[in-house]
Amino acid sequence: MPFDPADRTPRLTGPWDTQWHLTRILGPLARRIRPVLRRGNTFNVLRARDVRSVLARPDEFSVAIFAMRMTETMGLTFLGMDPSQPEYTRESGQLRAALEVPDPQQRGDDLPQGREGLGRLSWVRRFAAELSLRRVEDALKTRQEIDVVSDLADFVPLDFARKFFGTPEPNPQKPEILSHLKIVSYYLFAPNGSAWAVQARRSGRHLATHFRRLVSARHAALTAGQNPPDDVLGRLIAAQSKGGLNDEAIARTLGFISGAMMPTSWLFIRAMDRLLRLPSSERSRLHQLAVERDEAGVRAYVIEAARFFPFPFNILRFAERDTEIAGYRIPEGAIVNLWIGSATTDSQEIDRAHRFVVGRPEDDYMLFGHGPHLCQGKDIAEELMTQMAIALFSRRNLRRAPGRAGYISKERGRAIPWSLYPKSLILHADG
Repeated sequence: MPFDPADRTPRLTGPWDTQWHLTRILGPLARRIRPVLRRGNTFNVLRARDVRSVLARPDEFSVAIFAMRMTETMGLTFLGMDPSQPEYTRESGQLRAALEVPDPQQRGDDLPQGREGLGRLSWVRRFAAELSLRRVEDALKTRQEIDVVSDLADFVPLDFARKFFGTPEPNPQKPEILSHLKIVSYYLFAPNGSAWAVQARRSGRHLATHFRRLVSARHAALTAGQNPPDDVLGRLIAAQSKGGLNDEAIARTLGFISGAMMPTSWLFIRAMDRLLRLPSSERSRLHQLAVERDEAGVRAYVIEAARFFPFPFNILRFAERDTEIAGYRIPEGAIVNLWIGSATTDSQEIDRAHRFVVGRPEDDYMLFGHGPHLCQGKDIAEELMTQMAIALFSRRNLRRAPGRAGYISKERGRAIPWSLYPKSLILHADG
C-alpha cells in the first residue's frame, strides 16, 4: 500500500494543500518517469538526490531570486548572498557568534541533544518549556480549549524573539509586526509569492523602520548608561567595537532572524495536525514521552511529522550558467523550482517514505535546508517546536475540538495570504 491511511487529510483548505495532495499521489510516478519537469522557463526538481545536488552547487544555482525579494522588502542579508562572497562569511559569522549556539553545519548529526556544551540552547530549552506549559495551562483554565495557532505557534516564537533576539512588538495586544512578518515571509519563501509583491514591499518598509528604531533605541539606552538585556541585538552592537556589523546591517539581520520564526510556527502547526492523526498506540507512546519530558524522543516525533509537509514546500534557485540536473540540460537564466515536499517523501531515497517512522537518519530530513545554506537557527527552531509539543501532548486525552474547529483553518483577509498561514487549530484535553 503506497500511502499511510493516517496521512489522509479531511479536506483541502488552499492551493498549498492541493499541491501536497498532488505530490503525494503523482510524485512517485513523476520521480521515476520525469524527475525534472519543465514548464516554460521553470524546471521542477522532484527527487531527493537532485534537490541535494542543486543545493550543494551554489555557484551554478544561485539564490538570486531570494536576494531580489529580500532587497525589495527588509533588505539583503547573507541568506541572499553567494556563500563564496566575503560579505556572506562576515555577516553569517557575526550572527552565529551573537546567537551563541553551535553551528549546525559543524556539529554533526550524531551529537547528542544533551544539556551540556550547547551554549544558549539550554536557555532556549528552559524558556520554551516554561512559556509553552504556562500558555497551555492558561488556555485550558480560561477557555477549556487550546488554539495551537494563537496560544502556541504565534505566541511562543514571538515572545522568544522578544527575549532572545531583542525584537519586541510595539504593542503586544495588537501584533502588527507579526502580521508584517507573515506577509514578508510568504513572499520570500513561496514560489507563487509574486501576487503579494506590493503588499510584501509595504510590509517590508514597516519592518525595516521598526528594526532600525530598535537599534537606535538600544544605542540611546547604552549612551544613557542603562544596563540593557543580554540578547542578540546587544551582542551585535557590542561587536561593533571589534569591526562588527554597522547599524543598518544589524537592523536587516534582526528582521531576517525574526522573520525566520514564521516558518518555525508554520512547521509546528502542520506537525501537530499530523501527530493528531497517529494511531492510538503511537499517540499513547508520544504522550508518555511528553509526560517524561523525553526531549529527544518528542523531537523525533515532531520532525518526522513535519517531514510530510515541510515549509517552504518549494524553494527557488536561478541557473547562473548552462548546466545540468540528473542529465537534463538547464539553460542559463532558468528558474529551478526545488520540490522539498517531494524530496522528503522520495521512496527511492527514503525507506518507507510514506509511512510515519520515528528515528529516521537525519539525512532523510531537509526541513531547514541543506549544504551551504543549512539554517543556522535549526537547533533553536527544533527546541521551540519540541517544547511546545511536550506542553501539548503531556495533557491527558488531547483531541481535536468537534467539527471543523478541530482542523486547520486559514486566514482569509487582506493582511495574510490565505492560502498559506493557518488561522486556528482548536484542541481539547482532560487536564
